[in-house]
Amino acid sequence: MGNSSSSPINFSNEEIIRGEMLKYASQWKGNGQTELFRTHVPVEPVDFTEKYKFLGFDKVFTSDKISTKIKWGDFNSLHLFRSSLGEIDIPIFSTYGYTVFHALGEPGRDLGNNCASKVSHMMIVKHGNREIHTGEAGKHDPITFNEMLPSVHEEVDDLEGRINAGKKAYENLQRNVPLSECGVKVTEKATTMGIPHTTGIRDFLYEMIIRLTPEFKSKAPGYKLLNGKNEEVSDNHSQVKALIENTFTDPSLETCACIQPPPKNSQMLAHIHLFRIKGIPKEVNENYYDCEVILKIKRDLLIKDTPAKGNSKSGVTTDRAVTPERGSFNSPRSTTPPRSDEDEPLSRTVTVRRTTTPPRKASSGLTRQSTRATTPRRDGEDAPLPRQEVAR
Repeated sequence: MGNSSSSPINFSNEEIIRGEMLKYASQWKGNGQTELFRTHVPVEPVDFTEKYKFLGFDKVFTSDKISTKIKWGDFNSLHLFRSSLGEIDIPIFSTYGYTVFHALGEPGRDLGNNCASKVSHMMIVKHGNREIHTGEAGKHDPITFNEMLPSVHEEVDDLEGRINAGKKAYENLQRNVPLSECGVKVTEKATTMGIPHTTGIRDFLYEMIIRLTPEFKSKAPGYKLLNGKNEEVSDNHSQVKALIENTFTDPSLETCACIQPPPKNSQMLAHIHLFRIKGIPKEVNENYYDCEVILKIKRDLLIKDTPAKGNSKSGVTTDRAVTPERGSFNSPRSTTPPRSDEDEPLSRTVTVRRTTTPPRKASSGLTRQSTRATTPRRDGEDAPLPRQEVAR
C-alpha cells in the first residue's frame, strides 16, 4: 500500500499534539473561532492580506502555500470556504451543515506509491450559504479555521459532527446504499446527471469519475486516479470500477480521519481528510494529525478550562486573534518538508468524549472500520489549485 512510516508515530502521538495545541492556546485571544471567522472572513474573492496580518494569522498559517492575494481569477487561501457555499463536484454524503466529497487533483497522493486504495480519499467541510455567514444566524453556527486552534464547546461538538459524517459516508459506501440515503447535495447532483436516486453510492461515485471530461481533467485542479501500479486509470472504466469495489469492500483496510496543522495548510477553513489504508504512510505521519486524538484533547481542555461564571473571554471581532509579542506558532513538526437547508443532523452513533481513554499506542493511529479526506501541494510544485476540493 505504499511506504509505511518506520519513524516514531507522530500522527496519533497525544503528547506531541497536546503540546502544540496548548502552545496555540497560550497565544490565542478571545473565545473560540466562530465569531472571528464570521466577522472577518469575506464571501467575495478579495485580497485578505491586510486582515491576515492584522489578526496575527501570519504567525499561525505560516506555510509558503498560503496565498492571501487573489490570483488565477478568484483563488486565494479562502477559496475552499467560498466554494463550500456552492456546488461540490463529487459529493458522497451530506447532512445538516456538512458535506463529504471525493478529492480532486491527485486523490490519495500522500498514501505513497503502489497504494491501491487512493480512491478512498474524501474530504469533509462545513457548508452553508452567504446568508448564514453574513447574517445573525451565523453567529450561532460554529465554523473554524483549523482544529489545532482553541475551540469552545459548540465548535468541539461541530468537529465531532464532521467526524461522524465521515464515518457515515464510509458506511454508506461499504453498504452501497441508494442515493436517497446520502443527503441533498448527492441527490441534487444525481438529478443534474440524470441518475436515479435508487442508484447505489459506489455506482454513483464510479459514474461521477468516468464522466469527468478531458477538459475538466486538464484544468486546475484536474483529476487523475492512480492504481496500485502507479498508473493513471481514470479513463479506464473497468479499473475505476474495480478500485472502488475493492477499496470499499475490503475488511482489512482501516479508516483514518485526519487534518493538517496550520503550518502545513494552504486553506484557512477547517477540513478533514479521510482515507482507507493499512498502517500509517510516511507522508501521512509527517504531515497529518489524527482527528480522534484532537477531539479527545479538546474535550479534556473543555473540562479543565471551564471558566468561572462571569469570567469567560469575550469574542474577538475587532482585535487580533493572537498575541503578537509571542512570535510564531511554528511547531517542531512544521519544519518537516511538506510533501442550511439539508437533512436532520446526524445522530451520534459513537460517543467520542474519551477523557478517560488512555493514549493510543504508538504503533497505530487507526480504528478498524470506524473513523478516520485534495492532497497538500509539495514544495516546488505548481501553484495551489482553484476548486472547492483543493485544500490542504
